[in-house]
Amino acid sequence: MAGQTFLGAGHTYASEFINGKTVKEFKLSKAATFKEITYSTSTVNQDIFMVETKIGDPNTQIKVGVPNPISSLMTVSKRAKLDNRAGHYVVGAVNASFFRSNDKYGYAPTGVLSQDNKIVNYGVVTADSTSPMNIAVGFGIGANGEPIIDYTRPSLSFGFNGKTLPLYSMNSVREGNTGILYTKNNKLTTSGTNEWGTEIVITNTSKDPAQIGFGDTITGTVSEITRMTQPGDRTIPAGGMIVSFAGKDYADQLAGLKKGDTVSVSADIEAKWKDAKFIVGSGPLLVRNGKVEISMSANDYLVKDRAPRTVVAYDADYKKLFFIVNDGRSKASSGSSLTAMANYLILLGADYAMNLDGGGSSAMVARPYGAYEPVLMNTPSDGVERAVSSILEVVNTAPTGAAAILVLGSAPTLEVGMKAAIPLKYALDENYNPMSLSASQLTWTVEGGVGVMEGNTFVAKTEGKGTIVASMGGAVARIPVTVANSVPAGTKYLALDHFNSLSNWGTQTARSTVALSSSSYFAREGSSAKVDYDFTNSGGGTAAAYIEANQSIPVNGKPVAIGVWTYNDGSGHWLRGEVIDANGQTQKIDFTEPGGMTWKSWGYSEAKLDSNLAFPIKFKQLYFAETDAAKHNKGTIYFENLQAVYDAAYVEPAFTDLEKAPWAKSSILQLTSQSIISGYPNGQFGPNDNITRLQAATMISKQMKLATSNVKDPGFADVTPNTYGYGTIAAVASIGAMGGFTDGTFRPDATLSRGEMASIIERAYDLEGTTTKSFSDVKPGYWAYNSIQTILANGITGGYTDGTFRPNSPITRAEFSSMLDRYIN
Repeated sequence: MAGQTFLGAGHTYASEFINGKTVKEFKLSKAATFKEITYSTSTVNQDIFMVETKIGDPNTQIKVGVPNPISSLMTVSKRAKLDNRAGHYVVGAVNASFFRSNDKYGYAPTGVLSQDNKIVNYGVVTADSTSPMNIAVGFGIGANGEPIIDYTRPSLSFGFNGKTLPLYSMNSVREGNTGILYTKNNKLTTSGTNEWGTEIVITNTSKDPAQIGFGDTITGTVSEITRMTQPGDRTIPAGGMIVSFAGKDYADQLAGLKKGDTVSVSADIEAKWKDAKFIVGSGPLLVRNGKVEISMSANDYLVKDRAPRTVVAYDADYKKLFFIVNDGRSKASSGSSLTAMANYLILLGADYAMNLDGGGSSAMVARPYGAYEPVLMNTPSDGVERAVSSILEVVNTAPTGAAAILVLGSAPTLEVGMKAAIPLKYALDENYNPMSLSASQLTWTVEGGVGVMEGNTFVAKTEGKGTIVASMGGAVARIPVTVANSVPAGTKYLALDHFNSLSNWGTQTARSTVALSSSSYFAREGSSAKVDYDFTNSGGGTAAAYIEANQSIPVNGKPVAIGVWTYNDGSGHWLRGEVIDANGQTQKIDFTEPGGMTWKSWGYSEAKLDSNLAFPIKFKQLYFAETDAAKHNKGTIYFENLQAVYDAAYVEPAFTDLEKAPWAKSSILQLTSQSIISGYPNGQFGPNDNITRLQAATMISKQMKLATSNVKDPGFADVTPNTYGYGTIAAVASIGAMGGFTDGTFRPDATLSRGEMASIIERAYDLEGTTTKSFSDVKPGYWAYNSIQTILANGITGGYTDGTFRPNSPITRAEFSSMLDRYIN
């Protein structure tokens, strides 16, 4: 360990792992628990995924998932699933070994890897202090079943003629001045070496070298030697091995070795590691004897930078083992330095801890309740799982036991007489193993008297709240159930269809042609159903245009009416509908009387329902018909917001935006009911829109019931008989209510000011009177001063709260409506 810098626990460090909140926790076995814990400070967020295992439970084992072949890579999820089976459930796993490209040998773990004391991979140790592998560190389960994290110090050597030479590694590329042991496996058949070395082929071995373990010495006979400058790349003999040394120094030391000599290969390791159930080499070490001890240069980026981390740790009493993944490189979780992680582990109680492969390789899987296989729990920084080398697993080997946990699907809120099957989502035995049970195998009851069970089907009998109970042996599950009125008390209406989608609607015709489409222009909310119809070829019989629901729309409870909004063309047809009662019988309903569709623009209609109908009903059809051949026209009608009405006193809002000017709402509704004013095609009134001169003229002419046909030409330069609103403009001009501008124009689309409004109302209604009260911004001499004083005296306006009238400001539709309504009333 010479030349290394170890950071002790006294090292100043501001913890990032505070304000912890456990957001997810569930048992994996009797001894293992999965947790997700979030930590947050003002500057950093951390997301920790943890599998905590109590050491010593015979049915919860810690194992290594070994690549097969050793040169292959696979995601943690996939390798864990390959090892998962009944009686051997992999309930949690993390990535383990660093890995490297090993030239023609594929990928290989960087550190030592053994299983049941067989050396699967010997690994490498570097001389670079900035490498996590500069000192051999490992994690394993010892022969006594207890975890070990510490320096491993493995050794491999070649013995001949009383001499011993060190071997650097196994089954890897032979580099300069190193010795490598080659054993035969399903990937490796030759050494792959060049001519710059000495290669010894050994047969008649005392044990298959491919099964070499720590503590073994395998002897054999030299069957072939190739010297420097002779071709290398010898074939590995079946049951034999090759020892290959690069460089002249080794060639000189091996000069006396000859064919037929007895040689040996020995593998050794510190006593604590002998006969370990497995060893996984990685690094650096993080915690030793309860203190921070990082076995590499403290100045390297791997130690200092934030990154996703995977670590393993255990406590001083050998009671708890931790697999931990810290997500990184995202807003949700920044990742940590190795120093921060080491301190965090000590806070958890770690006595020993070791770093595993991290960064984009960091992944944790766990088996949630109800699942047969483990699934990915964290969010890898690559966005997807990276293929890795070995993994570490928590395995539940407990046999299937009695049912202990039952989890049911939720019960819907039902009406009296309705039924619903209650599913069994999953069942776990007493060892948290999944069980293959069906809902029919459970015993079902109902508490609360709200219904009965027919197998696993709940039948609602009485309004109220109760509990559905399912049981098997000692396992019991309860879920609440509510039997309610189909329509809660106080409900005024429920929507049946807004016609935002027409996928459930088609058309029918009677002596007509009909086209159905969607419109977003003529729509109060979203879009409406546009019905283009043509009754002109009816032949004189009754013509009708239908829109029909492909699937009849269920109507909850017992409504008093069905309502619908219609943008009508004023053609005077008969608006009707059709419902299907509980007995399957169709019933006609009337939204208007025959000939009652006389309005233009949006209008709301309700069809009253006979209380003796067999409820519940379904809505099937909406249509308009015409029996009078003289009214067989063609046109377009729009439908929106079909709804069931439950309160006989309910009044449907005339416009969708009156909350923008609540102070004028009553005036607007009053004028609307008298057909003095109307809204826009989108169902809005636009209370805060500026009113135009033509709109003002229209409201006055409608209120005064002025004749707008056969009128005298008002003589305005910009108003001709072809001008929209010509009759209205002429009518108000004829009574002197509105005049033109000095240039001879009327300007029908110009905005009306508040001063102009005062003058128009005074003249239109021949108002008289004055008052001593005045407005601070209207002085004598202002052209509309007298008019403003007159409408103030008549209570038509009160001005603003700041004492101003603002005569030059545009007047809004709401303000004009309020003033006109005040005059009328």
